[in-house]
Amino acid sequence: QLGRYRIVRLIAQGGMAEVYRADQELAAGIFRPAALKVIRTEYSESPDFREMFLDEARVACTLSHPNIVHIYEVGEAEGRLFMAMELVIGETLAAVARGLRERDERLTDEALFAVGISTCAALAAVHALKAEDVHVNLVHRDVSPHNLLLATDGTLKLIDFGIAKAVTNRNLTNPGVTKGKAGYFSPEQAMGKALDGRSDLFWLGVTQYMLGSGLTPFDKHKTHHDRNNALVRGQWDPLEAASPGLPRGIYE
Repeated sequence: QLGRYRIVRLIAQGGMAEVYRADQELAAGIFRPAALKVIRTEYSESPDFREMFLDEARVACTLSHPNIVHIYEVGEAEGRLFMAMELVIGETLAAVARGLRERDERLTDEALFAVGISTCAALAAVHALKAEDVHVNLVHRDVSPHNLLLATDGTLKLIDFGIAKAVTNRNLTNPGVTKGKAGYFSPEQAMGKALDGRSDLFWLGVTQYMLGSGLTPFDKHKTHHDRNNALVRGQWDPLEAASPGLPRGIYE
C-alpha cells in the first residue's frame, strides 16, 4: 500500500523509478486501476533526483491528448514520491518489433504510417505547450520505440517524460551534457546543443527507420564515438537502401 494506492505487481524498472500495477481507491470500496511510478528508495533523499521527478510530473500533468498517457495524480506517501497514470494494457513498440523480428516479420506499411501519424499528433501537443500563454519549448528527448506504448485497442501512447525539459525548469540540462538513448540522438543532442521540437522529429525518423528495417541508421558503428561522428556528419545509409520495398511516403 502506498497512500491511496494498493500495489498489485511490478510492471517495469528504470534508472530512477519503478512502475507498479496498482488500484487507486476513489471511494469506500471503489477502485480504479492505475500505473504507479514510484521514485526508488535510494534516491528519495537526493534533492537532485527528487527535483528531476517533480519536473517530469509538472510537465506531464499539463498535457492532455489521446496519444499521450494521462496523469491522474502526483504526490508523496511514506517519504516516497509517486506519479499515478492511466493503466494502458499493451506493449511497447520495442517489444512488438522484437517479437516480429523473431518471426522474420515487420510492421505492415499501414502500421508504419499509423505510428508516424499518432506520434506526430502527440508531439504537436508537446511542442505547443504553453504556460501563462508563453511557449515553454518542451522537448521530449526520448521518442523511441521503448517509449511508444501500443494499447490492445490499437491506440498509440507516448510515455515517460523522465528527461523532458522545458526552458523554465530549474533542472534544464547544461550545455554540453546529453541525455537519452545512444543511436537515436539528434545531431544537436549529440553535440550537447540547445534543442527544440525538431530534435524529437529526428528521433521519430530514427524510430521509423528501425521499425521499417530492424536496425537504427547507426548500428554498424560499434562505439559511441563512431556513432556520434557518423550522426553529426550525416553519414548513414538511406532507409531505401536498408529496407527496399517500403512505400515512397515512408522514405520521404
